Amino acid sequence: MSHHQLVSAVARSTGESPRTIRRLGFGLLAGPPPAPRPGGPHLAVDCPRCSARCPLPPGAGGPHATGECDGCDILFACAPGAIYDAGPGDETP
Repeated sequence: MSHHQLVSAVARSTGESPRTIRRLGFGLLAGPPPAPRPGGPHLAVDCPRCSARCPLPPGAGGPHATGECDGCDILFACAPGAIYDAGPGDETP
């Protein structure tokens, strides 16, 4: 993929102009892509009460995901946009 193709694809996806995308600094990465982490993504969501990071069990993402905060002892619904990849070893706040 060329730089021009990347800028065009991002512009189409975001609705921004190619000029804006170039100004924001989108570019191709140098070198090989990073290797995937063993075990896949480690999904987490922040507790709505105390903001602690709460790991989700594998396969728990999606529109009906439920988080659990051990500190607050609550279950809560997770909006798909609130779920993130916490990375291995980052399950605790």
